[in-house]
This record gives sequence, structure tokens and C-alpha cells, in this order.
Amino acid sequence: MPSAAEAPARPDTPIARPPLESLRRAADFDALARRGSARRHRLFTVRVRRNGLGHIRCGFAVSRRVGGAVVRNRIRRRLRELMRALPPEGGFDVLISANPRIVDASFEELRAAIDETVTEALARTDERT
Repeated sequence: MPSAAEAPARPDTPIARPPLESLRRAADFDALARRGSARRHRLFTVRVRRNGLGHIRCGFAVSRRVGGAVVRNRIRRRLRELMRALPPEGGFDVLISANPRIVDASFEELRAAIDETVTEALARTDERT
């Protein structure tokens, strides 16, 4: 019997993506506020800034106006998964501030909104530099 290392991968096994690094320092959030490019969507506001690190760092602001703890955590999990799927493209910092309307959005609606809004914000950031 082959060992686990020698066994072929199951075709239906999802591809593991690296974990998403979080914005943690107040200085990182301040830099986004001062020098980041902002784009609004009806579900959220995105602030983006290139970081030159080669990977994405994200922060999520989901206030109590959005809902209770369970709802806010579900929104953060959805946003984190969608951000993890984006290509790093040289690396950037992203802050997503959720609006209360985000609760009613489907996952596919969120995916389309994230792709569109982050791409627009990055294009604006590149124009300014």
C-alpha cells in the first residue's frame, strides 16, 4: 500500500491557497487613508495602495450597523475568501469597509463587485503615481 506522500491527489480536492495576510498596524491603515485610492460600491468602499511586497494584505471594517457578531463574521469570511482569490500583481494593501446592504448580497454578486472595484481602484492608484 502506498504511503500518503506517494498517493495521487484526488481530482476533486480543492487547491489550497496561501493564507491572506492581514493589515494589523495602525500605521498601515493610516497610510491607506492618506495615500490610498478609494472607490465606492453600493455594498462597500474599497481603499487600495500598492505595497511593493508581492502579496496582498487586507483589512476589513464591518461595523455593528451591518448586523450582529455572526453576520459580521460571515461577511468578513466571505470578503477574505474573495480577496484570497485575487492575483497579487506586485502586491497591494486593501481596506474594505462594508455597508449594511452587503448582508443581502449573494456570493457571486460580491465576487463581481470585488473584482470590478479593486481593479478600478488599482488603476486609479497607478495613474496617480
